[in-house]
Amino acid sequence: MSDFGDLNVIQQYNHIVQKRMHIVGKFEMEFGPLMPFGHSFMRQPWQWEETSWPWQV
Repeated sequence: MSDFGDLNVIQQYNHIVQKRMHIVGKFEMEFGPLMPFGHSFMRQPWQWEETSWPWQV
């Protein structure tokens, strides 16, 4: 694969990562965190016991 091909793949990957981050952020703002400790910010008051599990949404 050429350097140009590598660059295209990396750009596509980064674009998908950005899209995923945006979608996850929107989901978490409405329904709460998708993953436990260290992967998502938490609002106050604590919400884990109040929100649905991701597969229940």
